[in-house]
Amino acid sequence: MFVTTQDDEYQDVYSWALIASAQDIAKWRRLAAEAVARLGGDREAQVLASLGVSELLSNIIKHVPDKACRLAVRAMDAWVYVHVFDTSRQVPAMTRPSWDAESGRGLWLLNSMVPTWGYECRADGKAVWFRVPLVRKVEVAA
Repeated sequence: MFVTTQDDEYQDVYSWALIASAQDIAKWRRLAAEAVARLGGDREAQVLASLGVSELLSNIIKHVPDKACRLAVRAMDAWVYVHVFDTSRQVPAMTRPSWDAESGRGLWLLNSMVPTWGYECRADGKAVWFRVPLVRKVEVAA
């Protein structure tokens, strides 16, 4: 179930309209990882994308009244970008986690796993995004 669009500025874009629900997170993780692989991403990029999708969709489930959202995965240059668009204008806040709490560590973990993440406020809500390298650079000893 891939919805692929072509964009003059980017390579292929994989995009899905969905209703965020806890029982479907595994499916969206898998589809995001498959999209990353189709875009040329290595195993590490696939794993990071799937973990990030879990966090962003979980935040919608927990914090956004309207669970309708859009997940998009695209490649640009040497990066894969994952965006989740929702209808809330409440911006994400990364806090220092309380280790004995049952929740509240997601964005902190995302921040520690990916080199860059952020959000964009939009007229119809916001987009929360992160990027990871398509391929991990492997240094060869001389």
